[in-house]
Amino acid sequence: MLLPNLDFASFWSYCPKGDNEVAKKSRDITYALKDDRTPLNEKVTIQGVIVRKLKEQIDSLPFKDFFGSEVYLVPVPKSSLMQKDTLWVPKKLVESMTKHNLGRAFDCLERIETVTKSSSSHPKNRLKPIDHYKTIRVNIKIERPENILLVDDVLTRGSTLLGCASKLKEAFPEANIRAFAAIRTISNPNYFEKIEDFHIGQIVRSPDGTSSTT
Repeated sequence: MLLPNLDFASFWSYCPKGDNEVAKKSRDITYALKDDRTPLNEKVTIQGVIVRKLKEQIDSLPFKDFFGSEVYLVPVPKSSLMQKDTLWVPKKLVESMTKHNLGRAFDCLERIETVTKSSSSHPKNRLKPIDHYKTIRVNIKIERPENILLVDDVLTRGSTLLGCASKLKEAFPEANIRAFAAIRTISNPNYFEKIEDFHIGQIVRSPDGTSSTT
């Protein structure tokens, strides 16, 4: 059964439109994250930079309690079936977070049927939470976590996260499940202000089965 909503936090934001320099830079950062590239003047990839800055600022962030040694970090599955050596950015984020003692890796979700990428779909044709719910399974492990944090690279409408969280809730009904995205999409340039944009909100399922964020 699908959850009606899901609490989430995001660290940075980006705008897919907009002509000012900040919006352009936000897109460069997001594309670098998706490709796991190393920015200029850095020795690690952009996901490593994000996690390092997250760790440095964690005590002052409004979502500090999302993380902790007893929090199980679950990477969100890719839209395609996993192949050997396939780039999986959420998994890399989780690995970096684990090294920085922000939680413990808990790779328990698997995509069992390929779905269309959100980034390559027209907004009207994007998948709903139920589509992700039906194409993901939980590989049950011995652990029975009390706190689970789903980790994704970029959040737009939250359909994937809500579908994943619903599947996890079935497997671990007693667990407190929340989500974290390294970068949140702000589609309207009029509402985009900066890249470092710490945010707490909710992913909400609408009556028509779609999802949106607050």
